[in-house]
Amino acid sequence: MASSCEFQFMEYVAEQSIDPNLVCSICHKAFKDPVCTPCDHTFGRACITHWLDVSANHSCPVCVESPLALDKLTVASRLLRNMLDPLRVTCTLCGQTELQRGNFEHHLNKVCPKMVIKCIASGIKCPWQGIRDELQDHVRTCVFELLRPVLSSIIAENRKLNDQVRQHEDEINKLKQALNPLQIAPRSDYGDDSDDASSIISETSTTDNGAKEEDTIYIRNLPATVKFNDLFDLFSKFGRIKFNPNNKKTDIFILKNKQKKDGPCGAKVAFVDKESADAAVLAYDGKHIQQWNTRIQVSISYRKRRNPACSRGAHSQGNALGSREAKPTVDCEKFSKQAPNVATTVDPTTSQPGKTQRTKQK
Repeated sequence: MASSCEFQFMEYVAEQSIDPNLVCSICHKAFKDPVCTPCDHTFGRACITHWLDVSANHSCPVCVESPLALDKLTVASRLLRNMLDPLRVTCTLCGQTELQRGNFEHHLNKVCPKMVIKCIASGIKCPWQGIRDELQDHVRTCVFELLRPVLSSIIAENRKLNDQVRQHEDEINKLKQALNPLQIAPRSDYGDDSDDASSIISETSTTDNGAKEEDTIYIRNLPATVKFNDLFDLFSKFGRIKFNPNNKKTDIFILKNKQKKDGPCGAKVAFVDKESADAAVLAYDGKHIQQWNTRIQVSISYRKRRNPACSRGAHSQGNALGSREAKPTVDCEKFSKQAPNVATTVDPTTSQPGKTQRTKQK
């Protein structure tokens, strides 16, 4: 069956002699693409569509039954279409006459020399469109048709890869849905380190600038003791270190914005081991770099609320206590180059029983 847009290229021959029962009551011309309303009246599709667009009450033109919507229209009965198909029509594109309405779709799609069509290589992305008379001339010079074997293989492979991508995306979504209900196990499930971690958190419950304990979130799922060189290599690249010689305590502050070395800090790593603190200061001073094997006690805190003067306060406090603060310089790059074996992530290994003792803050 021809579409309604194809009927626009068709005109009936001797339309005045056509049976009045085959005429649309809106335009008073023979049906081209007849449709029926729920109230059993028949109109041309183009006519009833225009009528509903301009009608205020969207009703049937004959019985004024409302409401009437386009999605309620149905194709005319087989009997009516059988009465229309033998009528003679003319193609307005090529001017051919003596065509039957029932054969007009075949004429447009297969025969009409003036019908606009696509290239036979449109399936492999040839963009050409033109009248049927010019198709053969185009095909002789069509680059896409010449490359059909190669392009067909590439397109088939691309479709295959797209299918694989969709499958992987579906699998990822399923895994995400499966992970949502999972909860992180309590710190007490990790073994003997839980007591040490709790004691460290209580010892370091006050952050720089006098931040209150309720303003700080402590990460408890780290082991109580970790290698200093792992933490130093990870955090020193985008933070700053401060050593207080009075209490032998070293803090590494982690910047919220890695691009702003003097900006506010979002978290800190507190070191309470004098040997490791001294080694950190020596590394920043550039005197020497060594592979530390010392295991230290550490807690990581993240600040919920921050005074805008965070970075200025931390710096002034360190100076008031005789602190030494160094910012990341070329020494960090030297440290990375001279110590290539240093891990860039926190090593979660715990110390062996009986060999590591928790040191107290002096």
